[in-house]
Amino acid sequence: MSTNSHPKHKQSRLGSEKIDKTSSHYSGLIKIKVFPGSKKEEVIQTTKDSFIIKVKPKAQEGKANQRVKEVLAKFLNLPQAHFRIIKGGHQKNKIIRIDN
Repeated sequence: MSTNSHPKHKQSRLGSEKIDKTSSHYSGLIKIKVFPGSKKEEVIQTTKDSFIIKVKPKAQEGKANQRVKEVLAKFLNLPQAHFRIIKGGHQKNKIIRIDN
């Protein structure tokens, strides 16, 4: 199943394509579903405020959460300090606050 088969999904494989720099308008709450321990890292925007994020680090000692903030910051072209996990710190489904 290809992740880019749905035309409204915005997808980025980190390191392999440019990140959309026009996304800096984000602020407020977003929902994400994280897949730690993935072979490749990518961000898939499923709706305006929902994302699927695949990261390489496993969910141990906060490493996956830290990497989620890093890749999301790069994807949205915002400083990493603007992201805070407010719900789901130890779960796959999270809510992140973006302070702009």
